[in-house]
Amino acid sequence: EGAIEPLEQVRSKRKATARMLALVEEHVGNNGSTSKVAVTNALVPAEAEAIGRELIGRLGCDMPLMGDLGPVIGTHTGPGCVGIATYI
Repeated sequence: EGAIEPLEQVRSKRKATARMLALVEEHVGNNGSTSKVAVTNALVPAEAEAIGRELIGRLGCDMPLMGDLGPVIGTHTGPGCVGIATYI
């Protein structure tokens, strides 16, 4: 219908990261080793790398593609943002 609605609201960065990882696990299911995963960040590469290592442990996937968040999205999220993308 053309409206954007939040999936849910999670308070604190730690809880949000845990929820993102859980959502990726749910999405990937039993296809973890064949999934393609990417982690993007806005000025927090160490945090993104830690999330990438966590994804390897949980999914059994290859090292995720790592990248910087672009300025168009970064303008809206600000520094410290981390995102995960995946496809099976």
